[in-house]
Amino acid sequence: MPAKQQNLQTALTLLALAGLRRSQQWHSVVTAIPLGITEIMEWMAKHYGKRYRPNTREDVRKFSVQPMVNAALAMLSGVFATNSQDNRYVLTPEFMLLLQAYGTPAWGLGLESFIKKHGTLKRRYAKQRDLKKIPVQFNASNGNVKVLLSPGGQGPLLKSILVDFAGYFTPGAVVAYIGDTAKKFLYHDSKLLESIGIVTLPSGKMPDVILVHTKPGTDERWLVLLEAVASQGAMIPSRVEDLKRLFSVCMLGKVFVTAFADRAAMFKHGKDIAWDTEIWLASMPDHMIHYNGDRFLGPR
Repeated sequence: MPAKQQNLQTALTLLALAGLRRSQQWHSVVTAIPLGITEIMEWMAKHYGKRYRPNTREDVRKFSVQPMVNAALAMLSGVFATNSQDNRYVLTPEFMLLLQAYGTPAWGLGLESFIKKHGTLKRRYAKQRDLKKIPVQFNASNGNVKVLLSPGGQGPLLKSILVDFAGYFTPGAVVAYIGDTAKKFLYHDSKLLESIGIVTLPSGKMPDVILVHTKPGTDERWLVLLEAVASQGAMIPSRVEDLKRLFSVCMLGKVFVTAFADRAAMFKHGKDIAWDTEIWLASMPDHMIHYNGDRFLGPR
């Protein structure tokens, strides 16, 4: 089961549906008595002294009973709407037989057979999450690399940075680092970073994307540091100073870029953006706004 279901509430739900009291053993599970959510909660209180508040009824259904149904451990007794108060649940016959074998030599083979047939809910949920993730391919030091970005938050904006920003303004740049919402170090090229003097990467202070870009027609290389602003994290003066200190060991010229999805997002933070930094809008990918007019997309 996923981590959210490995808790007391789900364990007691299983015991309730199995009708298993403190003094009984697993081989005592012989009948399946249909129980509603309220009846499950009353059973927990009566036999195990655990009382949940009435307003947590939906939590028991959503986070304990329904995952058990999804995992083929339990099933609906009768056909009603998903959240109907008339629903009753029972253990599946197959799972009931498996429980009866717990603690016997038949348990291991029975469990292996059950998982082979139904899979694990943890793996199924992980697969469903991966299907929703955003695939993106980018230029890395060892060729093209593909990663999966979180579907929500800043994920879509990160993809726009790696595809559109890099394509228009830093063609040929090599991606050195990507920090995703779900995984801060989603991708990092430690060899590339070490080659430009960056050995230590403090997770709490990293920008969202780091590109190593060679200026066209020259040997001059830039360290392009980008923040993907879905809610916060723009290149305000204090953030720029933090990044300068963080990457002070790197001798490449540094470019600071704040990426927004559109103008509306930019207007929320525009007054706070640091001078001598860049603003890029995913909605207008071939344009850039420079805060100070004497240069455009270059280190100070």
